[in-house]
Amino acid sequence: MAAGGRYAGKVVLVTGGGRGIGAGIVRAFAQSGAQVVFCDKDESGSRALVRELPETVFIPCDVTREEEVETLIADTIRLFGRLDCVVNNAGYHPPPQWPEETSAQGFRQLLELNLLAAYTLAKVRAGAVFV
Repeated sequence: MAAGGRYAGKVVLVTGGGRGIGAGIVRAFAQSGAQVVFCDKDESGSRALVRELPETVFIPCDVTREEEVETLIADTIRLFGRLDCVVNNAGYHPPPQWPEETSAQGFRQLLELNLLAAYTLAKVRAGAVFV
């Protein structure tokens, strides 16, 4: 962790942090001095990132499951005593398809991950931090 960086002493949670853009966000906050907790469903990529950045904490979590989000927030606060910043990065961008090529279930899953998960994380965080 970078001592005295812009985010020194801040506790940051990044969803979908195990690979891609999320891993880049985890690296940037860690290099800026933050205490970083990140979650992802991909445990192998996430474990590799922890080996690269041993000061980070990985907590497996499917952000579409409210009970897992509750555990994620509770564990983060238990470890660090607070939570200063949440980056709702977890999401999915499907390949281009015509509406008739998609299913209602597929669309529901897309909404759950890209929309409802961000709402749930904000709701659970507010309850954990402010109550």
